[in-house]
Amino acid sequence: MNETFAIERLVLQVREYASGRATDVARGAETPKLAALLLQKYGAGVIDAVATIFDSPRVADPINRVVDEETALIDPLILPLFSVVLSAGIRQRFYIDSRASVFRIP
Repeated sequence: MNETFAIERLVLQVREYASGRATDVARGAETPKLAALLLQKYGAGVIDAVATIFDSPRVADPINRVVDEETALIDPLILPLFSVVLSAGIRQRFYIDSRASVFRIP
């Protein structure tokens, strides 16, 4: 499968997932905060899979941008997902809630 084609398909997949979360918020089934967290968790999994498959974390940048954009549409109070590389190359993902909380995404 072509790398560009795969990324484009996965961007669409993330947007579809985000649309589902936004629909759940609109009908009252989820809070915006929960929906945004679920989207970020889903996006983190897609990003990790793409980085592993194509052996480069930069390949997933378009997906990361879409996750950040869609998260901001669902809950503008949650700032973009970011990663921190800890010792021994272990990467940890976080998001910042502008309500002054920082949450770790396992």
